[in-house]
Amino acid sequence: MKKVNLISLISVSLLMLFFNISLVSQTLDSYGTLERPKDIGNSDFDGFKNNSFDTYFNTCKIEANLKEIEGNVEKYNADKENIDANALKSDLKSLTDINTSINGLREDLKTLKDKSENMASKAKTLTPKTKSLKAVQNTKKSTEAINQAKSKMPVIAQTNAELIKSVKGLLGEN
Repeated sequence: MKKVNLISLISVSLLMLFFNISLVSQTLDSYGTLERPKDIGNSDFDGFKNNSFDTYFNTCKIEANLKEIEGNVEKYNADKENIDANALKSDLKSLTDINTSINGLREDLKTLKDKSENMASKAKTLTPKTKSLKAVQNTKKSTEAINQAKSKMPVIAQTNAELIKSVKGLLGEN
């Protein structure tokens, strides 16, 4: 009896450990190849890093949403007799919202890009030196996130415009 309880206890413990590891891995703040660095304890650098990565993650989310809508439009074009008008209108609403988001992200990226050079200079002079090293690393990673987001924007904007045109065409709104 004691042997069965011990085995049960070990099994439950392993299951709980696996479940906890799964939860932790689902809450990591990463997307694609970039992962948000940990805070260094300086509000200027932590804020810059968080704004940079939020903008990058939002850009990636928009990119994923556009791919989903693009798949929907392909299905609509393949079977025009069975188009769900409500779903199509919902996609158009999403595309319109994305268009607004694109404009906001462009402004955010410009502001962040302008600020990145100043942050890189400030990071080198931060004290203590251990904090300075972390600030330099975080600023480099933040700048990488900004650059990747910025490089995605032209394709995202073009895809969004093309999808709006296609959806309006399917709705007969040309």
